[in-house]
Amino acid sequence: MLNKELLKHWTYQVFAPGTLLRVRYEAFRELLALDETCLERITELEDIHYGRRAVDWTRVVYLVHELEDLGRKLVSALTSLSPTKGVALMEYFQKIAFYLEMAVDIAPPEAAPPFVLPLDPKAPPAQLGGKAANLVQARQLPDMPMPQGFVIAASAFHYFLEANNLREALDEQLRTLRLDDPEGLERASATLQALVREAEIPPAILQELAQARASLPTPAARLAVRSSAVAEDAANSFAGQYDSLLDVVPEDLPEAWRTVVMGKYSPRALTYRILTGLSDLETPMAVLVMPMVDAAYAGVCYTRDADRSASLCGMMALYAVPGLGENLVSGRLSPGVFCIDPGAPPAHPPAILQRPPGFAGLPDETVRRLARMAWQLEQFFGSPQDVEWAVDRAGAPWILQTRPMQQGQTATPAAFAAEQLPEHIPGHLPEHLPEHLPEHLPDPLLSGGVSVSPGGACGPVVHARTEAAIRSAPAGCILITESMPPSLVQIMGQVAGVISLRGSRASHFASVAREFGLPVVVGGDRVFSLLREGEEITLDAVHGHVFPGCIQAVVEAARLPRKSLVAAAHSRLGKLLPHVATLSLTDPTSPQFRPESCRSVHDVVRFAHETAVQEMFSLLGKSARGMARAKKLQTRLPMSMYVLDLGGGLFAGARDKAEIVPDDITSTPMWALWWGMSSVPLPAASLPMADWESLDRHSGGLLLDDRLLASFAVIDDAYAHLMLRFGYHFCVVDALCVQGGEKNHVAVRFKGGGGQYHQRLLRLDFLRHVLEAQGFSIKTMGDLFEARLAGVDCNTLRRRLVVLGRLLATTRLMDMALDTPEQAHAQAREFLDAMAAEQEH
Repeated sequence: MLNKELLKHWTYQVFAPGTLLRVRYEAFRELLALDETCLERITELEDIHYGRRAVDWTRVVYLVHELEDLGRKLVSALTSLSPTKGVALMEYFQKIAFYLEMAVDIAPPEAAPPFVLPLDPKAPPAQLGGKAANLVQARQLPDMPMPQGFVIAASAFHYFLEANNLREALDEQLRTLRLDDPEGLERASATLQALVREAEIPPAILQELAQARASLPTPAARLAVRSSAVAEDAANSFAGQYDSLLDVVPEDLPEAWRTVVMGKYSPRALTYRILTGLSDLETPMAVLVMPMVDAAYAGVCYTRDADRSASLCGMMALYAVPGLGENLVSGRLSPGVFCIDPGAPPAHPPAILQRPPGFAGLPDETVRRLARMAWQLEQFFGSPQDVEWAVDRAGAPWILQTRPMQQGQTATPAAFAAEQLPEHIPGHLPEHLPEHLPEHLPDPLLSGGVSVSPGGACGPVVHARTEAAIRSAPAGCILITESMPPSLVQIMGQVAGVISLRGSRASHFASVAREFGLPVVVGGDRVFSLLREGEEITLDAVHGHVFPGCIQAVVEAARLPRKSLVAAAHSRLGKLLPHVATLSLTDPTSPQFRPESCRSVHDVVRFAHETAVQEMFSLLGKSARGMARAKKLQTRLPMSMYVLDLGGGLFAGARDKAEIVPDDITSTPMWALWWGMSSVPLPAASLPMADWESLDRHSGGLLLDDRLLASFAVIDDAYAHLMLRFGYHFCVVDALCVQGGEKNHVAVRFKGGGGQYHQRLLRLDFLRHVLEAQGFSIKTMGDLFEARLAGVDCNTLRRRLVVLGRLLATTRLMDMALDTPEQAHAQAREFLDAMAAEQEH
């Protein structure tokens, strides 16, 4: 590779130097564009890592792959400029790319049969999904009635996507998702769901579904078809984010399965999954199928409830509604709450401490049996459980699901003082929970609200009676809603708190709110009339109060630790970012500034950019090979200048001329620099600006306008690279000026001079004072002077180029006239004052 690139480079240099010049120039321009795009991608990954942007994991993978492609193109462009350095850099970039791939790699999914599995302990948990895997474990307990059923495995989901070639199309949409763009999220969700809806269910899946349905005890019974995605009902609850279908006719099971799979791509499910940092591949949809329970009552049991507004701290709470539990978990109904001391079964049977009115059809013995089963599940799984249950019309209890509780802490109302607690229940508030509010507070606008998810917040009131109003809620508001639908998760990271007219701690949204620490209260029928739109309020979701104004003391007293909405992404990208954004190569003058020191994409970009700039400084070389097609610039300045236009740098009428004048120039940076140089009055007897050192060596017959002694410029419409010969020193200027271009720059290099060494240093001191005042960064080493200005808009760059042009014309012989630092400083002040005076006029 290296020998090939060197041979091509040397062939151009010897036989076609003009072609080499153009190739290197085009490579430099390409490298600048690639440099800018690479830095944009690096910045986006940093934004994702630090939580400034919440996106799907496919976006991260896409950015990594794009960085790999851009990086290879960047190094190839550098190879065209400097074959030895470019080829060496490619080797180290390939190593970095390997680590990038490892950081985003996800094992390929299993898409082979069986596609349907029994609820059996031998079934692989990764194929059952979270909900079904929990039930399979719970079925091992005695006296734990659960409906018979089966699972449409995660492998069926993967096979469905594979058979319809959906993976690439899904990822194309997923990588566009951003949680700060709800409208874009809605559009992408609709497209994703349409892809699933229009795809064909493979015959192999249909065949296994038919066989499994026929194996049920009552094949004609209607079915509950429920999501059981991998990672659901575990550390991340996904409570209510996926879809479940009830009363499904057995013949409609295939389409019901499809509908549940489509629910994986609903806006709320996508939002929740993005917040967890999990990818679509890591959360395949398994589906739990069970016969329907003809429920007289249903609900949820929290084995260790922390809600003190409806139960006792540390007590078991059984939330119940008539009929199906869907009315409870969807947030549409407020339940009755049984408060139970589970005791220590079987020696101490559960004691019902509080019984709600209106549930005469739910006898105490049934409630106690449900409590015993819930207590068994807590003991079996080793943590408090959120248990979904139903009681059929014959009075038989059933366990429908169990998962770890999403814990939250709330306060005890006066009715349940510590002395009323049973002896074996601690009579104190949990650690970090405020028992008392600050003193001298204004009268609350609302009190006695039910704490659904504790915490404190203040913000303006926004009424949201519809799903559309919820989605458009402004950041930092306290949202007032009629109920608590699971779709509220879409604004989880946006609003400060939620106050609902109805709902309960047992709803799906309540579980997610506690998981992420969003303050939520159920305030009752008058919340919309008591809390006016736009009014600033303080929400104390620990004690169930709402105060007028923003009272920071209340917010701080009620604030509890919150699960970070960006922690998952931060943790996951922690393995990736060091190979992307860490910058080790900070000093181009260091001996360590070399390809083998690159440890990240950022290092590669920095090395390539710095090396390319250095190569452009030597673009022409003193011999100016490749300038045969250059046009002589006629000017009143006492210098010989040749210009090579690479496209768009001259007016069309000048392109066939052998000689041009300054008015023929259209190149923005060239014109600005030349205008500045031309604005300095020069004595009529001024010596020409030429390469006197070469003249001394080749004085036999050379004329002062000979190309060997002349200055040269390579230009296009937005770029100029000049090698200016000023007596015994050279000056190289490299400038890019495009509208809106972040890579706009001016780079200047001086070296040499006709004066004594200390005089040359004094001239550099003069230049430093002036250019630093113009915003340039300066580097010096001996009599080598480098100045750079970057990242400014085109208008600013033009003005700086005019100043630079004047400076170059002013200082061409200054080194032979300066003797003291005071002289250099005085002339710098004089120059700057003159520029300021001109700008005023």
